[in-house]
Amino acid sequence: MKKIAIILIFLYIFCVPTEAQHDVRYGQSIFRPELINPACRWTNQSLELDAVYRFPWEKNQSPRGGMFNFHAMIPGTSWGAGIRGDFYSGSSIRHNNQVGMTLDFGWKLGEDAALKVGAGTGINKEEYNFGDIAINGTNEDENFDESNFYAELGTAFRYADLQIGFSTYAYSDYYMFFANSRYNIDLGRKWKLGPLVSYSAYKNFDGILDLNSVIGYGQLAEIGLGYSTNDLINILFKARTSSILDLFFQCSLATGDTSDLFKKIYEFGIKLHID
Repeated sequence: MKKIAIILIFLYIFCVPTEAQHDVRYGQSIFRPELINPACRWTNQSLELDAVYRFPWEKNQSPRGGMFNFHAMIPGTSWGAGIRGDFYSGSSIRHNNQVGMTLDFGWKLGEDAALKVGAGTGINKEEYNFGDIAINGTNEDENFDESNFYAELGTAFRYADLQIGFSTYAYSDYYMFFANSRYNIDLGRKWKLGPLVSYSAYKNFDGILDLNSVIGYGQLAEIGLGYSTNDLINILFKARTSSILDLFFQCSLATGDTSDLFKKIYEFGIKLHID
């Protein structure tokens, strides 16, 4: 019961005050693909909670939102199950909320190799409130409120220090695709370097390529830096504060045309892992 109580407290802190959606990619997913790929689960902790809260530098800018992903291994099996939610506010007139469940299974292919597959489904709720709009000289109240089932599929492969993952997500006539890879290089004295490459594709939007790298000391700390082709510079900090809790902070700096929408986006994240 103590483990469950800790999980519920963190869910409340990160997710009650937010509004959001799964199809808006969180910057931390570049460095933490488990946030959006249901198959990216390489640890053996019996309980895990990932959560992120994002907000812009300016109070009147968008987007804002948060997400959580609570995952548990089924004792004595290679199966895992999870509950996840995304809460997004693209503007003062647009809100999306999503909640669903995931299921994953893993195979050990050898001493240094493993394969995982994952799937999920749930409800995605979209709400737009444009207020009164003049149509043919008449003011009409233009509102949109619709709920749809969504589905997601993912696979992840690990061989020694190489990790590769693919996932897709769709509802109604919308879809997205995400691919990621990371290779960990041992620099000695507990130091490691991890080049990362990821790609996101969205319906009706240009694909986004991310080129990043992370340097870290054991499990205690990591610093990440990279560039995304949607004109964002990504900076990540990770710190392990205890045997069960990792804290994350990310800043995405807008350049080019993206700076017309926002200047900076901040994200705070946690990973709570309990054996």
